[in-house]
Amino acid sequence: MKNQIFRFLAVCLIVSSLAFVSIAQSLDTLRANRVAPGVEYYFLRSKSLSLTAMMLKVNLAKPGVSLRVAKASKDGSEILAARQKTSEMMKEANNDSTVAVAAVNGGFFTLKTGRPVNLDIEDGMIARLPGAKRRFSSLLITSDNRAKIGRYDLDVALAVSDTTFDINDINKVSPTDRTVLFDRFYGSKTPSDFHGGAVVLEPIGTSLVGGVFKYVADTLVRSSGSFSIPRSGYVLVCRGRVDLTLLRKLSICDTVWMLTQFTPQADDVRQALGGLPEIVHDGRNVSAANADSEKVNSYIRDEHHARTAIGVSREGRKVVLVVVNGDEKAIPGMTLSELTNLMVRLGSYNALNLDGGGSSTMVVDGKIVNSPSDSTGERAVSNALVVTVTK
Repeated sequence: MKNQIFRFLAVCLIVSSLAFVSIAQSLDTLRANRVAPGVEYYFLRSKSLSLTAMMLKVNLAKPGVSLRVAKASKDGSEILAARQKTSEMMKEANNDSTVAVAAVNGGFFTLKTGRPVNLDIEDGMIARLPGAKRRFSSLLITSDNRAKIGRYDLDVALAVSDTTFDINDINKVSPTDRTVLFDRFYGSKTPSDFHGGAVVLEPIGTSLVGGVFKYVADTLVRSSGSFSIPRSGYVLVCRGRVDLTLLRKLSICDTVWMLTQFTPQADDVRQALGGLPEIVHDGRNVSAANADSEKVNSYIRDEHHARTAIGVSREGRKVVLVVVNGDEKAIPGMTLSELTNLMVRLGSYNALNLDGGGSSTMVVDGKIVNSPSDSTGERAVSNALVVTVTK
């Protein structure tokens, strides 16, 4: 009798809060529990749909509930070229004021190096710009704790006196006549093999992305070398003609304006994570069109795999994180189109496909709740989405 009552309450909870009617009616078993105020976990299974899935519902309107990007660490520091298990990144997200209660794996990455292939922003610091294809599908979390999903581009420039300089890349060694920013995600020091100039930029106030923010020139180097990267700022490395033009305008303690602009517009972004592709837009299934425009290969698009996805409500305050089990034997997983239909049924107004297959992982209260498809268990990945609540 207790089990029957629990299942009845769980079904009522889901149907009432997430417009789950169609999917709930097809489920054979369903479990639910509250992880923390504003965070709920659901286990979903359907024999008719060959579906076993785990879902987190996150209410960003609840005070103290946040969704943040965590980058993999190496030797105790988060860096771009690193891989780490989602469960480990979740543990390291705990601090004196917040506790991590759940997490899922993040975006696609280069298997050899661990570098993400798309946008990565953590606490207002840019680790990775959108890929060379531009207009990649991404999740943005703004300073007012709203989630946005769309196809975004990001341009970065610096303004010194009456001159503006475009930033060609971030955390990537580039050839001559380029301006590149390095921050703590590159490592502890800038590369030593450049010939040109560099400026250390310390922030004045909070660092966010999508707007104009002030920095001060703290150190000015007009020769080759390598030096420490500040924890909260950037090092601007200039090479070739750009070096001469820019550095002649700068002196120590000068104000430097950083201009960051998303297209379409998004202001004051503190967290961002790229996926591939956006699969639901304004409540519509757009997986096929976006898969074509973003050149998603058939292996990701058409074959059955374990999947990870995030969906957001129209106002950006409600978030669902979904992991679908899948392997080569008992559970086939889903195609991208099938995943999209599931996310629409779960009430997503916009949704984004994240890295899947052996990367798909969901951790709740420190325990892995899905069945990772790699024979070796949980895979080390590039980044993760972590749900935190204030203590």
